[in-house]
Amino acid sequence: MTTTDWIQFWLAIGTGILAIISTIAIIITIIQNKRIIESAKRAFLLMYKDTISVTSPIEYLVIKNSGNTTAHITSISYNQDEIDLLSKEYSKLNVALNGLNNSYIAPNQSYKIPIKSKNTGINTLNFSIKYTSDKKEYSDSFTINLTQDYNIPYVKQSINNNDLKVISQALQELIKRID
Repeated sequence: MTTTDWIQFWLAIGTGILAIISTIAIIITIIQNKRIIESAKRAFLLMYKDTISVTSPIEYLVIKNSGNTTAHITSISYNQDEIDLLSKEYSKLNVALNGLNNSYIAPNQSYKIPIKSKNTGINTLNFSIKYTSDKKEYSDSFTINLTQDYNIPYVKQSINNNDLKVISQALQELIKRID
């Protein structure tokens, strides 16, 4: 073999190796893009506590779909004793949570369930939620700190002899809070 043949031989091997590396890089990129697209399209369910203060603070347990597709809630698990304590005071939280099993929640839709957690002795709630989105199953766990806002002062609007202005400001707050 001549020197030219050896150069061509090694160039062919180098070209083959680079082609294999390029193919592997393309496959990895395609797999990553597929994961990114699936992640961008899927539903993401969140559970958290929110408080709205117009005349007096009202607490809500919020379940929200912050993703881009509809989620099918297959089950919500929780500590029944803690939920019963919260249900005594204000609402039938356990009935509302059970009603959400086997339900659907659209993108940016949320359910706000009123609760009253003060003076119940419960500091945190643990939830496990299972749902499907585009035929894939997901499971998330949430620990909700019920006392997170107890020490935050709430300012009340009071305008002498101007009840319409107070009502207007309260309505503006409610409208601002609607998702």
